[in-house]
Amino acid sequence: MLTPIFCRSGVTHRGITHVNDTLHPNSPTFQPQYWGHALATDFQPIVAVAHMRAVGAEALLRPSDTVGASVPPLELFAKAALRQESQILDRLAQETHFSNFTEYSSENRWLFLNCHPDTLILGSNDHSILESVVERHGLNPSHVVIEVLEHAAFSNEAIIAAITTHQKRGFLIAIDDFGTGWSNLDRVWGVHPDFVKLDRSIVRRAALSRHDRRVTKMLISMLHQMGVMVIAEGVETSEEALTVMDADVDFLQGFHFGRPSRDLRRAGQFAEECVRKLWPQLSDLVIRVGVREHAQITVVRSMLRSAARELQVTGSFDTAAKRFFTAPNTLSCLLLDIHGVQVGACIERLAIDNSFRSRTSPLFPSAGANWSRRPYYKDAVKRPGHPSVHGPHCSLTNGGFVYTTAMTVETDRGAFVLCGNFRLEQQELRVNCSSPNAMS
Repeated sequence: MLTPIFCRSGVTHRGITHVNDTLHPNSPTFQPQYWGHALATDFQPIVAVAHMRAVGAEALLRPSDTVGASVPPLELFAKAALRQESQILDRLAQETHFSNFTEYSSENRWLFLNCHPDTLILGSNDHSILESVVERHGLNPSHVVIEVLEHAAFSNEAIIAAITTHQKRGFLIAIDDFGTGWSNLDRVWGVHPDFVKLDRSIVRRAALSRHDRRVTKMLISMLHQMGVMVIAEGVETSEEALTVMDADVDFLQGFHFGRPSRDLRRAGQFAEECVRKLWPQLSDLVIRVGVREHAQITVVRSMLRSAARELQVTGSFDTAAKRFFTAPNTLSCLLLDIHGVQVGACIERLAIDNSFRSRTSPLFPSAGANWSRRPYYKDAVKRPGHPSVHGPHCSLTNGGFVYTTAMTVETDRGAFVLCGNFRLEQQELRVNCSSPNAMS
């Protein structure tokens, strides 16, 4: 049985000093002791991108030894595990975080809290340890976001049931470090979290690679369609921040918005200043990129119209394709019947990379393939004579990500859908500002 952590007077039990929390009402310096280690809280703000406001903070345990030197939290928890006191230390950490958060509880912020899975299991009183602590500090469960510490716990049916119960009782749930280790989409389907926190590795890769940037955008879009709010954690540079903002992430967390601090109010103000400075830069980038992409698409649309006229006049798909290829960055042409079935072979402007062709050889030839599910085909048949443009999407015939423009054309032989694949010149997210690593 877990020994009560707090009592009327301070006592020592097996190296643990149980400090009476009533002696430290609303104190941001509340520091209980665990085997000679003082426990304190640092808060790292979580800022809403659209609202430009610090709407929450993650509570981070900051232990220190008898001479005031910092001790890594994982090291202290490892020692607690050897003593079979993980649950005791976890509750001490929770008491510390809630006591230090009480000062800010009236400011309508979420408190993100890492929890040992056992603290979520319901006891004989139908309450978990976490619920008891929250009630004792007078906090609203809807302001508490639970981050389960052990990823493997999601494979434990008892823990999943406990998480579901806490959700029903008003707590919010976040899946942490999504994209690494145990994290996967199966958990999102199974747990139905309120938040998913993208791991630092995803944020870093998205800022460095065009391909990963596209994948990150798609991942965020997919999570949004699953009803999940997305947090990018570990954001350390302006480029990383702008990349995930452009990908439509909901919240930001990381050193670019300030290091963890005992003073949540001041840390939140600094984070808000940072995101406000980023918005004009992102808007400028979006406008510049949008203008360039629009100019490229306009040229490609014009060439597809010209190619469609060639098809009507000459009846030659080859001649129409040559006309389309006079536009820059065009890749290939294909002709579909009105039902979306490919007529004949795809005409390529340049030879397809041999390594791609060898890997995908079962897909060739593509004559007779049915492309009626594709959005460019659906738009083209809805508006005959108007070229549609869709993308980027992964091409099964050209390889990589491409855009496709398509247009329904009336000929002597009936209606066809003329399609052309092309790429856009990619624009980099580059800014001329340094990354702040501490509050000024």
